[in-house]
Amino acid sequence: MRKVLFLDFDGVLHRYQSGTFTKVPLVVEFLRDHPDIDVVISSTWRYDNSLDELRQIFPVDIEHRIIAVTPDLSETTGRIARGFARITEIEAWLRGAGEDIVWRALDDEPGLFPHGAEKVVFTNSAEGVTPADIERLEQSFAGASV
Repeated sequence: MRKVLFLDFDGVLHRYQSGTFTKVPLVVEFLRDHPDIDVVISSTWRYDNSLDELRQIFPVDIEHRIIAVTPDLSETTGRIARGFARITEIEAWLRGAGEDIVWRALDDEPGLFPHGAEKVVFTNSAEGVTPADIERLEQSFAGASV
């Protein structure tokens, strides 16, 4: 069974909108420890950057595991996500994948998901992902089902 991590950038890979990517090493370490997990970018960075450009944020040994971006549903949800737009984009990507996928997401915006979204590990946008968040993500994948 395929495993996928949906990854946001702002508030996860760096403090919200700092653009520094200081937290990438934590996610990279997690991915190196879990070679069976691929990544789909769910960040709004996908609006202005190609998949190849987004891959370059990661080390060469991880780039090939950045397999896609979620679809741009901005015509129906608005460029600034409204409601549960992030989960809608994730669900659209999953429908198009054509296989059963165990998935989790790292995101800093609970308002983009329904209350109690169990497959999402939320980070503090002022800090970005922490070792404790990575531990929660590992535990979530460990007990994962479709």
